[in-house]
Amino acid sequence: MTETLFDDLPYEAQRDCAVEIARFAGQVARIWDRLCRGPATNAELAAISRKYTGRISELRRAIHRHGYDILCYDHDHRTGVSWYRLVTLERR
Repeated sequence: MTETLFDDLPYEAQRDCAVEIARFAGQVARIWDRLCRGPATNAELAAISRKYTGRISELRRAIHRHGYDILCYDHDHRTGVSWYRLVTLERR
């Protein structure tokens, strides 16, 4: 059995951590699905996850090795609206 950082925690705490990890995985999947349909605003992504920037970071790490990235390509400083999109990385 592989040891994890949570092995010394009581069962209830381990269970709660597992629930949080699963919840985050669901949020990452929903953000991925949304970006696959086209550009999305920060408001749209925040509706999926309050900490959408953290989920985007997780998603970036997961998809970068497959030739994709997520860019914040526009930001309206007056309204605070940012736009994110999925892009394909050029192969070198």
